[in-house]
This record gives sequence, C-alpha cells and structure tokens, in this order.
Amino acid sequence: MYGHEIVDLVGNVDPLKICGTWYANIQNEFGICGWILTILSYILIFFTLPISACMCIKVVQEYERAVIFRLGRLMPGGAKGP
Repeated sequence: MYGHEIVDLVGNVDPLKICGTWYANIQNEFGICGWILTILSYILIFFTLPISACMCIKVVQEYERAVIFRLGRLMPGGAKGP
C-alpha cells in the first residue's frame, strides 16, 4: 500500500505525507455514482434555469408594480405606471 512512503527508517510517521496521500486518493477516485450524480445535476440545472429565470423576472415586475402603485398614492395626480 502506501506504508513505505509514510514511515521513515527510524519509524517516525510524517502526518503531512499521510494527509497528502489521502487527499490525492480522494481526488482521483470520483467513482461512477459521483459521475452519474454530477451529470444528473447539470441536466436538472440546464432544464430548470430558464423557467426559474422567467419566474424571477415576473416576480420582480410584480414588485415594481406594487412600488409604483404605492408611490402613486403618495404623489399628486394618481399612480403613474401600468
């Protein structure tokens, strides 16, 4: 395994080498489940992003209308806007 890299001739253990080896193994072993979940996440984002963006724009327009109506009550001459 990796024991010969971690322990020196005297028997001292270098924690930096342990952490570096462990981190390198985690980085390289993504696995098939990881790839499937990543691809499904990208597909979900790809299909829901346009719908989410349209709904956000619609909500912003409704809030702008509420601000216009509120300011319209305070301004002389009534509401100015849709």
